[in-house]
Amino acid sequence: MASYRWSLPFFTSSVSNDSTAQPRRRYALIILNQPFAFGLFKRLWEAAEWKCCADGGANRLHDACLDQNGQDVRAKYLPELIKGDLDSLRSDVKEYYASQGVPIIQDEDQNATDLMKCIRELSAKEDREGTDRYELIVLGGLSGRLDQTIHTLSLLHKLRKSGRRIYAVNDENVAWVLDQGDHFIEIDHALFGQTCGMLPVGVDSLSSLPALLISRHPGTGLDKVLESSQWSVEAEMVENPDDVVLKGGEEVAVICPHPYIYVKILDESSILIIDTGCGGKTDRPEINLKSLREFIETVAVADNGGKALNEGGRRGYIVVLTHCHFDHILGVEQFAADSQILVSGYAPKFNSSPELAEHSLCSDMGIELPKYSPTYVADGYTIRSLQGNIHVLHTPGHTPDELALWDEGEHMLYVGDTLYEWVPIIFPREGSIVDWFKSVDALLALVWSSRLTTRRSVQAMSLLLSRPKRCGFARREELYGGCARREAGTGGEAGEARRGECTLRTGWTAVQLGLSFSADF
Repeated sequence: MASYRWSLPFFTSSVSNDSTAQPRRRYALIILNQPFAFGLFKRLWEAAEWKCCADGGANRLHDACLDQNGQDVRAKYLPELIKGDLDSLRSDVKEYYASQGVPIIQDEDQNATDLMKCIRELSAKEDREGTDRYELIVLGGLSGRLDQTIHTLSLLHKLRKSGRRIYAVNDENVAWVLDQGDHFIEIDHALFGQTCGMLPVGVDSLSSLPALLISRHPGTGLDKVLESSQWSVEAEMVENPDDVVLKGGEEVAVICPHPYIYVKILDESSILIIDTGCGGKTDRPEINLKSLREFIETVAVADNGGKALNEGGRRGYIVVLTHCHFDHILGVEQFAADSQILVSGYAPKFNSSPELAEHSLCSDMGIELPKYSPTYVADGYTIRSLQGNIHVLHTPGHTPDELALWDEGEHMLYVGDTLYEWVPIIFPREGSIVDWFKSVDALLALVWSSRLTTRRSVQAMSLLLSRPKRCGFARREELYGGCARREAGTGGEAGEARRGECTLRTGWTAVQLGLSFSADF
């Protein structure tokens, strides 16, 4: 699965023109025939190396530059060319830019829009020069006539496989396409505010995955998106909590299309696995796998140089079970014979025979208890890693044996089921609200001391952690009844949060961020 990182430095004038910068990002700007704030335009222009006006876009450029605080700055902002069928280009504008030596190209092709014609011109330039693809900023295309806005989205969809990143921008929004893969989006809250919209186009649903701090209920296409596509990236859940995804912090993570069990290569001899899920085989018919271990030892992973994480099983395993509920331990038996299985030593009687069958909920669900011999570890137990130590923390509350793990090298905190779908879960039969609050206080102290998140995300976390709920067996059925589905891909659910990230399933998705630009930007 491909992985992508998105940031928008062209909005903050931080694009480097230093040829030694690695990697250097190069931008092209196409101006469409729609109004824009001069402050926004100026930033985009300064970030771009190549600028072009699509037909009537030259009118907009000309008029915006003609009178800026009483000054004519047209000569300062000359595009490389103007192209289109020229049915919208005013004669006075054409005359001015021709006098300034700007090429004006008339293209009568009725099977292509003026925007498409300009993109073709950019591609021809790249082919002539043998350069990498520019990232393309389209100024306009998200306002005005509805058919033109839909055309912009359609074009983004069609060009998503072209190898070129394309952003459509107006005074209020920036939108682009997320194709299948893992996506990490860096957000400047001061510029974009707190709202992000996800719009499935070309797929019939936008579904979330069963990971920490996210909703697992699927959407059902455009009607659901219109109801609940916006979500806060700072503090509060918005609209329908069953259909939207929430996070805190400075970065949004969008991961497509399956949940994950966390596997980390510690060194040349060891691999760490956090929880083993429900066990069983993959739900993908093209992959003939019967177990999580087989996946780890045989399936090539792009981020591991195209090799399996534990090719041939040459490394040993350290398995940490965040607690003993069956959806976290059913896959452990495949590792039991030759691996360390670490569990909480806080309440060893709770997660050992003969009480384990009851406390794991295996007896309630009619599931056979897996066979394994655990190693009980104390609070603060350290797992060594070349990238930084991983500390095992006792966080009772959800259950007496609940664990969290702090990866100091990657600044990642794994909290098991201390939080699930933004809701604290304390089981009435064995959980403790008193222990839960103590554990949360300890985790918040760790977050503050380690600077894991921003102040705002910590405040958001504090807000959410102040609203615990007790759940009875009916709630248990709701959470655990979908075990087989949660096991999709490699089996199990991930208890992962990186700086408050969340996980979202998409086919391809248009991402839209709100902007706050004005004429005096």
